[in-house]
Amino acid sequence: MGNNNRVLYIGQFGLPNDAASIRVYNNAKLLSEIGYEVYFACLQSCVSNAEIIEYEPSLRYLFIPKQYNLTFLGKIRATLDLLIAQDRLRWIKKLINEISPSIVILYNDLFCISLFLNWYCGRKGIKIVSDVTEWYEKRKVKKNIADYFVPFLTDKRIRFVDPKIGNIIAISPYLTDFYIRKGCNVLSIPPVFDLSAEIEIAKYNYYDSRVINFLYAGSPGAKDLIEPFVRALMEINSSEIKIRLDIVGIDYNFFLNSFRLSSEELEHCGVFVHGRIPHDRVFEYLKKSDFSVLLRNNLRYAKAGFSTKFAECMSNGVAMFANKVGGAESLITNYRDGIVIKECTVKDIVSELQLILELSDHDILAIRKGARKKALELFSRDTYKQKMQQFITKI
Repeated sequence: MGNNNRVLYIGQFGLPNDAASIRVYNNAKLLSEIGYEVYFACLQSCVSNAEIIEYEPSLRYLFIPKQYNLTFLGKIRATLDLLIAQDRLRWIKKLINEISPSIVILYNDLFCISLFLNWYCGRKGIKIVSDVTEWYEKRKVKKNIADYFVPFLTDKRIRFVDPKIGNIIAISPYLTDFYIRKGCNVLSIPPVFDLSAEIEIAKYNYYDSRVINFLYAGSPGAKDLIEPFVRALMEINSSEIKIRLDIVGIDYNFFLNSFRLSSEELEHCGVFVHGRIPHDRVFEYLKKSDFSVLLRNNLRYAKAGFSTKFAECMSNGVAMFANKVGGAESLITNYRDGIVIKECTVKDIVSELQLILELSDHDILAIRKGARKKALELFSRDTYKQKMQQFITKI
């Protein structure tokens, strides 16, 4: 039997400076606030080459030692470990024996670690939980072996291993419903933050004339759609800039090449591409924005996941402009705390933007304040403290 107040949180994350790491950090803060000591087993090497970092009292980060070099054989070994997890499991077993946790939480494991630890922890009398934030689609374009196996193995874990584990922290209503139907003990936690501080929500003007400010932050990849929104702005702003879009996080040259337009032509249409910038500079653009754009295909990944930027924008009083896919946008009350459109075609986006242009600044500020109010209900860490306690008692 493990130590009654120790948790080992295992996954591909590090210190809280990206979406995955911020999620597990805030979940761990909830655990520490109800009396648990949390150890993070980070399955990625620390950038500073440290193996142990005591980040806060009761929160310790343990980083797996760097195992593979960039030689051909090293890459093969790394790929094999991605699939069968032999080396990672050896390190995890060592940590379990040293720390003696009472609870092990697995963050978005592929398959093998969950399968093995469900058996291993059961034998040792350790409770086990699966923290689930993604359910990938099969990738049409497969550039490497991971593009085939990651969606396949994740799907098998979700369908067959997680229900045997039986204790689930789910990021979205879609995943919550799925696991409840499987008879699991489920705690639904979207991305959460410390929202104790008051914030100012005010209109920012880039120009002398009235312009509504939109933001896209992130890298679209295979998830987000940004092109139809840009095409819509080319139509809306053909004679003058009425709506401004700042884009951060996308490689500058890649974006320009995708649209085959120069930066001058894009800026003439109200589109400003800033490339990859530090997080504090992203926050500067966020504070100046009225709306943030999140458009996605109506597929399972969009329903099962929950964009961290969705929660982060609303938490900062920036309303979301999203399309209807049956995911996080289902939490929005249209034109009260955000805007939801049915389709993300250029035609539909243009029509909705024209309606937004008819809103007064007072109306837009009311929507933004509504977004902040809903964020305090949904994305404040304090909201889930008692729920975490109740979940743990049922494990």
